[in-house]
Amino acid sequence: MPLFEESQFASGATKNFHLGLAALLVVGIVVAVLFVVVGGGSDGSRPGRALLLPLAVVLCGTIAPMLILRLRIRVDDSHLRVQLWPAPPTTEIPREQIRSVYRTTVRPLRDFGGWGIKFKKGHRLYSWGGTNGVTIEYFHKGKDRKVTVTTERCDELVAALGA
Repeated sequence: MPLFEESQFASGATKNFHLGLAALLVVGIVVAVLFVVVGGGSDGSRPGRALLLPLAVVLCGTIAPMLILRLRIRVDDSHLRVQLWPAPPTTEIPREQIRSVYRTTVRPLRDFGGWGIKFKKGHRLYSWGGTNGVTIEYFHKGKDRKVTVTTERCDELVAALGA
């Protein structure tokens, strides 16, 4: 049974960004469909039609996955697990390797260059929105490391990792 579990979609500034992407995707698809159904050249030809399928694939292939991403955080008796789902890498930290846990304020764009899974030397960020986070310092393979996870439930996560 998990001591803490959260699955968060975009929030804050990234939520507005994702709403903009969704609007762009919808507008792009509507324009492409209208062009195929109604549009074309004045002579009846459809010169832009060859570009529409690749454009639709690129739009759907890059924007749509960003709209379904979510950050999963789970703490159980043995591990902390963090994943930006459905991306495959999951960070698993055995609880016995954790040295300290504390609340922090993070500015993903300024501090790490953006949202998502970001890396600095010895420090990893999992952020899908917001500025409140929890930093976990741990020892792994002979090195001190840090993971910061953004969450609006900081106190609950700190308590779960301290239990």
